[in-house]
Amino acid sequence: MTSIVNNVQGFFSPNQAVVLWTLIVCWAFISFLLSMIFALRRRLRRQLERERRWLGDEARLRLLSAALDQVMETIMITDRGGVIQYVNPAFCESTGYQADEIVGLKPSILKTEQTDVALYREIWRRLDGGQSWRGDTTSGKKGGGVLHEYMSITPVRDAAGRISNFVAVGRHTGHERSLQKRLREAAKMEAVGILAGGIAHDFNNILMVILGGGQLAERLLPDDHPAKEELRRIVAAGRRASELVRQLQSYSRHGATELRPLRMQLVVKESLKHLRETLPPEVTIESDIDADCPPVAADATGIHQMLVNLWASAQYQCFGRPAWIFSVNLRQEHSALTRAASAHLRVITRTGDDQSEAKSRDDLPIDDGGGLNLAIVSGIVERHRGRILLSERFDGSRQVDIYLPLAQLEAEKPAVTTMAEPPSALLPTASGGHVLLVDDEPAILFTARRHLELYGYTVTLCACGRDALEQYRQEPKRFDVVVSDCFMPGLTGLQLAREILAINPQAAIILLIGSGDENDRRQAENAPVQTVLTKPVEARRLVAAVQQAMGEQG
Repeated sequence: MTSIVNNVQGFFSPNQAVVLWTLIVCWAFISFLLSMIFALRRRLRRQLERERRWLGDEARLRLLSAALDQVMETIMITDRGGVIQYVNPAFCESTGYQADEIVGLKPSILKTEQTDVALYREIWRRLDGGQSWRGDTTSGKKGGGVLHEYMSITPVRDAAGRISNFVAVGRHTGHERSLQKRLREAAKMEAVGILAGGIAHDFNNILMVILGGGQLAERLLPDDHPAKEELRRIVAAGRRASELVRQLQSYSRHGATELRPLRMQLVVKESLKHLRETLPPEVTIESDIDADCPPVAADATGIHQMLVNLWASAQYQCFGRPAWIFSVNLRQEHSALTRAASAHLRVITRTGDDQSEAKSRDDLPIDDGGGLNLAIVSGIVERHRGRILLSERFDGSRQVDIYLPLAQLEAEKPAVTTMAEPPSALLPTASGGHVLLVDDEPAILFTARRHLELYGYTVTLCACGRDALEQYRQEPKRFDVVVSDCFMPGLTGLQLAREILAINPQAAIILLIGSGDENDRRQAENAPVQTVLTKPVEARRLVAAVQQAMGEQG
């Protein structure tokens, strides 16, 4: 260094050397200052980048926190040992637990009697193995109750790849379970409808033989014969059975209902009379029926079916109780629901204190434990253009209020009195006409022929449509009326009617239909024939239809 200074001094004068050294020192200082500035700048830039990243992470955390707090799914986060560290507000709302009540505990606090222990063991086995799990779970609520969820549980790994937490996300499945239950019940009802439609034809044929045979024997026996009363009971039982078949067919026809003026009080009394026969001794039926209640626009079978389903629902409601009361009241009332004068039917199932506080609603549950009983009642009321209101009391008692609109009576259409009332057609006298009777059931042919012959008709029997068509083609003027079953193997009654009308456009034809299928019924009613009768057809109704057809023909 000394040699360098001596060399510099050798080249420059003392003043020049001072200036040079001053410049060197200034340059060194400036270089140092610039390096410090650049270093500080780099440091500030890194600091700003770190702050920017931190602010971005904080914003994302705030967004994530807001999302977790506002999603509708329940979220629970636990540590590796299963201790709850976080729950979102949806979880608190669903379970009834507050966050400070459940954080620090384990999910086992949510177990109930319905919890599948084996399932939960399988869940933890999969989670311990680092696998996710999805499936339906059942958890308990605070203070009682059950929570059904579709749960997704996923392990969370730290930077080293080790499992540090578990995240469980649950979605309520109560509505889906309700829909599934409705679908199952709907499928069940559809199966009943298919079954009813399938057996209706054969069962109505059997009933037609029972009713026809009973009425025929009753007519042939003297009035003082001891079997007369038993035959009347057989005929009455056959009529009740035919009404039951009509109820089954109402399912397969999706509730097709013919509304007529009906004295509802008589149907209610008759239905309660039938229900009393099945009562256990500890159950009481009370009734307060206004005998002067005006007629309603209703179907007698539907009203009977409505009472039976209300009774069945009450039985499920009171199952296991030692004693309960089924109370039925009927009177005319101006209803705010229908905004008109209505027949008010009130059914109360009393199981406790009648003065307890009540809560009301008009949206009936689909499944009340009685297999769609209340839903069926609601459907019947809707078909009758009425309204229904359900009131439940906290002691278990229940009140159902049904309002049905009154009928607009016409002078020529008196109100129907009872669902089991036989047809009111007058019995014809002997006329000497010739009837071609066609049916694939030999017993129906025999019974119907005997009835027609008793009233002076000549009857030719055919067991199939093709034989009947051949006989009619050979002698079309021989037969005054053709009575045929509508649906037979081979040539059906509808096809037979068309063939006969092609031969003789003025032919008198009566079709008998026993099928519960609405399409079949519509085809028969739209056919170009005089009359369509629904099986089982009682004797005097059949004979009256034959007489009417002959009158129209002539």
